[in-house]
Amino acid sequence: MEKAVEKQVALNDLWSAIIRRLEGRLDGKELKTWFEPTRQVSLAEGPESAALTVAVPSGVFAEWISTRHGPLLSEVSAGLGFPNLKIRYESPAAAAPVAAAFPQAP
Repeated sequence: MEKAVEKQVALNDLWSAIIRRLEGRLDGKELKTWFEPTRQVSLAEGPESAALTVAVPSGVFAEWISTRHGPLLSEVSAGLGFPNLKIRYESPAAAAPVAAAFPQAP
């Protein structure tokens, strides 16, 4: 039972773990501007991959993060044990997720 609780805590903190791994790889100002205002909403594990939903202030944040840092986020999430993680961004201004970042088509 204790291991299930530990895993749940880790799953609830996956986005924070990804951001921590970005420290030192991205400029501190960029991290503060684009990643600090984000938060994990949910993580759903599927048979072949997991889907992480992240709240962002606007669609601009979703577009910026996914287009500029998609490959790096994919690399970092794989290093955390989620090699096929799909990240969806949702904004309070949008009723549905505003962008999906992973995996990206070639």
